[in-house]
Amino acid sequence: MSKIYLNKRDIERILEVIKENELEDTFTLIHDSTSGIGYTLNMEFDAELHGRVITARVVIADSTDW
Repeated sequence: MSKIYLNKRDIERILEVIKENELEDTFTLIHDSTSGIGYTLNMEFDAELHGRVITARVVIADSTDW
């Protein structure tokens, strides 16, 4: 079992991406805390670009947030 710790800012940014992209389906959160200093958090979801389905990745938190 593993835990992911999020803060209010992370949740607000995730909700912002959901609203901006009108997400109705699932998305993936990619959390990496191996640096020992802080963590990075990315959000992936499927989107359409020029009539093709792509996987979009949005940075939610990175080293600038430490």
